[in-house]
Amino acid sequence: SMGSACMEPDRLVACFESLGDSCEFGLVQREAGAEPLGLLRFAGFPGAAEDRLGDLVTALDRGFDGLGDPDTVEVILAGEPGHQEYVVRESVYGLFYHTFLGPTDVEAATLRRNETIRLRFLRRKLLTDLASAEKIFVWKCNVAIDVMRVRRLLAALRRHGPATLLWVCAADAAPGRVGSVEQLADGLLRGVIDRFAPYEPMANIHHDA
Repeated sequence: SMGSACMEPDRLVACFESLGDSCEFGLVQREAGAEPLGLLRFAGFPGAAEDRLGDLVTALDRGFDGLGDPDTVEVILAGEPGHQEYVVRESVYGLFYHTFLGPTDVEAATLRRNETIRLRFLRRKLLTDLASAEKIFVWKCNVAIDVMRVRRLLAALRRHGPATLLWVCAADAAPGRVGSVEQLADGLLRGVIDRFAPYEPMANIHHDA
């Protein structure tokens, strides 16, 4: 319905919004020339991969209420001297993300203030995107996840609007031809790619797949 066959790659990938569980799809969007704003494009939940889906559902059920409160945002300097980068952690939901900025780019206090504003804006944008349902939301996990848990994610999304969820699986975790997409239920699609990039380092992504 979006005319994807004739759509330029950057416009095509911008029709989707990542819900995690890693920044892989966000990097696919970057490779295609798109830099859409999204709360979870480069942000993630800590803990084991199989636990992050539950954290996401809980956050959605709460509407990410309290995200970006100034007292909950911490800026941490990580990395070796000469290759340091600020990482943001917030304590309400445990989200963390890279900023791609270092001490030569911005002062930590300024960055912390900016990130509280940014998180509040991205929370509002996510809720607006869920309500409008103009985008397809994408979620993947490097480990096999039962479909019933993914249905709970769809239910959490649909409490905010008539969202469509594309659940992406690796070929070894789901039957089906690589590159295929099937509809499992109203609003729930499952796509299959050959494999995911490892969590660390996020390298050798199969962008074409």
